[in-house]
Amino acid sequence: MSLLQSFRNLAPRTRALVGAGLLVWGAVGLRLSDRAEERLGLTPSEEDREALARLGPRIIPVERGGQQGGAAGKED
Repeated sequence: MSLLQSFRNLAPRTRALVGAGLLVWGAVGLRLSDRAEERLGLTPSEEDREALARLGPRIIPVERGGQQGGAAGKED
């Protein structure tokens, strides 16, 4: 029996409690992870942040010549 099937076989109230417990666990993890990073010395340096910014996508706006809005390739 799969884990999902076992979960579905639980009583509705039990499923709700398990789901709420997982949400609380995630919220606690989000709240404590920054503090844990600081205590363990894993905070990123400015150099790390710049390297990450270089890896991100770059958006370059391109001006259209002669068209006044509308969908691309659409002829009036």
